[in-house]
Order: sequence, then C-alpha cells, then structure tokens
Amino acid sequence: MTLSMQFKKENGDYGRAENLVLRGEILQMQGKTDSSITAFTNCLKLSIKLKNTNLTQYCYEQISNLYERKKEYKKALESFKNHAAYKDTLLNIKTNERIAELQTAYETEKKDRLLLDKDLEIKEKNNILVILISIAVLLIIISVWVYRSQKQKRERIKNELELKNKLTKANLENKIRSEMLRISRELHDNIGSQLTFMISSLDNLTYKLNSPGAAEKINILRNFGRETLSELRNTVWAIKQEEGDINKLILKINEIIQRFNNEIETIKIKLTNNIKNKIKLSSAQMLNIYRIIQEAIQNTIKHTDSSQIIIEFEETGDGFSLLIKDNGKGIDAENLYGGSGIQNMKDRCREASGVFEINSNSLGTKINCRFKVN
Repeated sequence: MTLSMQFKKENGDYGRAENLVLRGEILQMQGKTDSSITAFTNCLKLSIKLKNTNLTQYCYEQISNLYERKKEYKKALESFKNHAAYKDTLLNIKTNERIAELQTAYETEKKDRLLLDKDLEIKEKNNILVILISIAVLLIIISVWVYRSQKQKRERIKNELELKNKLTKANLENKIRSEMLRISRELHDNIGSQLTFMISSLDNLTYKLNSPGAAEKINILRNFGRETLSELRNTVWAIKQEEGDINKLILKINEIIQRFNNEIETIKIKLTNNIKNKIKLSSAQMLNIYRIIQEAIQNTIKHTDSSQIIIEFEETGDGFSLLIKDNGKGIDAENLYGGSGIQNMKDRCREASGVFEINSNSLGTKINCRFKVN
C-alpha cells in the first residue's frame, strides 16, 4: 500500500500532503522530473510541519531518486543523507551502501569531467597536428613552386641556347650562300665568258674554212660549247636560289621543254602542275629535280622511240610527287637496272630527300619520285 492510500481520509495539511504526493508520483511517471521534484519538496515542508517521519523519509527518498535521474549527484546525495537520517539504526548499513553508491556516482562525474578535459586536450593536440600538417603542405607547395621555377629557368636557358644555335646556323648559312654566290659569279664570269668566246671563235672559223669536214667538226664543237654554257647557266641559276618553290622550278622546266619541243619534231613534251599550295624547295632540291627531268627526257629520246612525254606534279598528303611517263617501247634490262642514267636519277632523287621508283615495259616507262616536305 502506498503512502497516498495511507492518508486518503485525512483533511487539511494531510490532505494537501496527499495531493502533493499523488502529484509528484504522477509527474514522475510522466517523466516531468523538475515538476515532480517541486511537488515532493512542497510535500516535504508539510511533512516536517506535521512531524510525519515516514512521509518526510519518503519525500527525501523520492527527491534523491529524481536528482539522481537528472545526474545531479551532489543534490541527490544530500537528499539521500536526509532520508537516511530518518531511518533507524537497522537501516544504517544499507544507508552507508547507498551513500557509497552516490559517492561513487559523484566521483564518476568528476572522472567524466577529467575525461572531458583530456578530450579537450586531445582536440588541442589534434589542432596543433593539423597546423603542422598545413605547414608541411605549404612547404611542399613552396618546394614544387621552386622546382617549377627552376625548371622554367632551365627551359628558358635551353631556349636561349637553341636560339643562339639557330642564329649561329643562320650566320653560317649566310656565309655559305655568300660563298655560293661567289662561286656562281666565278663560273659565270670566268668559265662562262671563256665558253662564250670559244663559241664565237668557232662561229667565225666556220665562215673562213672551206673544208666540209672541218666545218662539221667545228659545228659539233660549237654545239657542245653551247650545251655546256646552257648547263652552266642552269647550275648558276640553281645556286643563286636561296629559297625556291615549285612555281620557280616549273618555270625553269618549261624552258627546257620548249627547247626540246622546238629542236625535236618527232616527240612532244607536256607538263601538268596539279599543286595548288606553295611548296618551298632548297637550291639543291631544285637543281636535282631539274636534272632528273632533263635526264629522263634525254633517256626517253635516245632509247624508247616515244612520241610523247608527260611530266606531272601531284600534291600528296605529306609533300608532292613527280611523275614522268612516255609511250615508247620501254627500257631494256641493262639500262633499267644498271644504266648510268637511271642510277644518276636515283642518286639525285635521294639527294633531294625523295624516293625513286621506275617501271618500264612494252607500253612505256614510268618514273616516279615522291618527296616529303616539312
């Protein structure tokens, strides 16, 4: 039976105490700890006024339990001590145990606080560790920046050296071109003038000599001199070209084609240029390609009985190709694989950084040189 039943029929202060106990128990079951403590505290005051030991002891016990639920162990301990004071000596042992439990709870609370302090200290250490890691990351970033700066510096020095080498190379090329011009002038002024003088002298001798045989020999020498002079001029032209292109080369090729077409009526030479872009050529490339075409025309006239020669320039993905084809009887095996003319064309094609191919049969001969350009 609860104390509420014990005071059920009482009036006045006892009735109020009963109501407070009922209220406190109901609030305690509802989990309203603070309100329940207030009810039992008010009841405690009435029980002391009424000098009801059992009620006082009960109120202190409930207040102690409620403070313990709130983990306010100090107040719980004080209330429990008051509760214990109202117990008889037979309950002293249990009271002491309860006091020990509350004391332990209180010490545990102190330990929890110490643990919280330690957690705070650990957090501070972690913050310090984070700061140290941030400093380390910053040092790494600075090191990477220094490394990249040094790398850029090295690259800049490398570029400066490359530029210096290019300038040195350009100066050397200028000296080479100057020397080439000097040689071309020497060829033109000395050897060219001597050949011209020789041809003029032979022309004069032709009118003075009456012997048919002598005149024929003089004509042969004169033609040879003119041919030599023409070759010399072509060589000088190529040497003077510091940097040429396909269009300049084709203009020069048209000159030789026109000369052959005028001198030889049995064969016609046709040139087709299908290259639309401007392709730069060195002087060596221009001279070698010119000589390849010249050699091919002469071989065709001498060995194939052709009536037509077609020269085509075609643009490729990485450069251009030169195709020379005729409708003659073809070149025999000795001339095809071992003749000096074919070998000269191969060598010149290679010197011009090209790839040489030849195919000859009874339907004609095809010569193809493929060149790569930068």
